[in-house]
Amino acid sequence: MPQFRLNSAEDFEKFYQLYFYAFNALDEPSWRKYFFERYQHGLIYGIKQGEKLTNGLYSLPFKVDFHGTKYLMSG
Repeated sequence: MPQFRLNSAEDFEKFYQLYFYAFNALDEPSWRKYFFERYQHGLIYGIKQGEKLTNGLYSLPFKVDFHGTKYLMSG
């Protein structure tokens, strides 16, 4: 069964670089710090071809209270 969770420091770097490639963003130290803080609180998934990360998904779990009923959500 394939493993899709990304957990290592190497995975973080690959995910970070994939983000900048996908969104044509500029890499700056302040953005890296912000991104890393968010990365630590999320569930990070990816698909690799060999050692290259080709797809990535960032999922941030949270709870929503809808009229007194709590639901687990992710965004």
